Amino acid sequence: MAPIHSRIADTSLPKCSGCKRHKSPEDFPLKVRGNHTGKERTAVCSACTQGRKSKKSGNSPLPIPKLRAEHGLPVEKFSDFLTVLKTCGHGPIDLEVNVMVDTMKSCLDDKDKARQIADMVGDAMNYKFNAHKVRDQKTSDATEYQYYCAQNAKRVHRADKVTEESKQRDKLSMQHFECNGWLKLTLDPLADSVLIRIVHSEPHVPYCCISIPDDIRDFIINAAHTQTVTQIWEAIIHKHPKPTFTRKAVYSLWFQHYRVQYYRDDDQVKSARTIITEVEAGLLGSYAAENIPLPEEPGFTAIAWALPDMLRQWAGRIREIAVDSTWKTNALGYELYAVIGETYGSGMPLAFLLLKSDDGAPGGKQRYLECLFRHLQICWKLRPAWTLSDKDLSEINALCTVKQRVSTVRRAPAFYHADKAHEEFDFIRADFLPIGQLPSNVVRKMILN
Repeated sequence: MAPIHSRIADTSLPKCSGCKRHKSPEDFPLKVRGNHTGKERTAVCSACTQGRKSKKSGNSPLPIPKLRAEHGLPVEKFSDFLTVLKTCGHGPIDLEVNVMVDTMKSCLDDKDKARQIADMVGDAMNYKFNAHKVRDQKTSDATEYQYYCAQNAKRVHRADKVTEESKQRDKLSMQHFECNGWLKLTLDPLADSVLIRIVHSEPHVPYCCISIPDDIRDFIINAAHTQTVTQIWEAIIHKHPKPTFTRKAVYSLWFQHYRVQYYRDDDQVKSARTIITEVEAGLLGSYAAENIPLPEEPGFTAIAWALPDMLRQWAGRIREIAVDSTWKTNALGYELYAVIGETYGSGMPLAFLLLKSDDGAPGGKQRYLECLFRHLQICWKLRPAWTLSDKDLSEINALCTVKQRVSTVRRAPAFYHADKAHEEFDFIRADFLPIGQLPSNVVRKMILN
């Protein structure tokens, strides 16, 4: 195997304040001002200085010459580079190398390609490199992907301690070291090579993988559509009583594959509307849904649907409905309104409304709820005798569309008219009055007697 041509840093040489690399003194130009001895040099190397001048003048160098000419490294085979890392990558290392990656899958984008290279470099060094940030170079089309060693003590995130002792779940964390481990990959879309820079000043124990093993990963993926997370976790605990991974990692993997069957668009609203359309057409699952048409008002976004199977069987027998809402149902902050019907002592869902207001006109929620109730009343002949809601005025006012007279709990009833009551029901005495409408002296005498 041919030797790898790389640039290993010599810490005794001056360090450029621009590219942060140790270079020979000849790479730093002499100072133009304040050079009293005639031998003082700048803190920025000639390459960085030329790059800054090109940026100011607008004459940026071509991306490929910059990648090659500035670093002056020949292109090496990636397999040879990994072999060298396996033999000498466990000690202190600070090097740069230009490797050929044309054998990788062409369908991968630069981000996935960089992640794959970082994993392969970490496996060769028995370390783990986590993604830090992506930085576009200002003087070319190249992009730099930065990764840090997972055991780098300077990159440890301190967990927020729960003050309540009964909820504390302290556990030993992974060992961390002052290794200052960094991996930087510079990828150019027009080049088949990648500039790799590795800095790892202190060798330490290998990284202990806490990710999900391949056999468990396959089991979770295959069971994602048939089992819940609790069932999957119990099966894993039965097979691996002391797993190195957490239930949260299992849930994350399960959710990635479970959500695929309900994911239609990056826009959650569009995705939900598409799902309702597919269910209404019988293309998804065994359940049925009916899209409820709603008006479009500025500042409001709403989606409503009914459950026709429930309404078709029970709408004519429902005598009591309840309406309630909840919020924080998703990341977009939609309110969820649910209409629940009561039949023979059991409750069943009838319709739902997802609603979001962004400085909409007053009364908008009530108008959307009225459309929902009107649809249930006209299309499904819903005639409840009692309606239940909380003290949300938009719900109370909208319920009047399905029931003309609404009684509210903990509120004084309407004024009692004895003449009208006796006229409608002759068995009621004409002089009867509720105790709340009697004079106070009469009530006092009734109590004393």
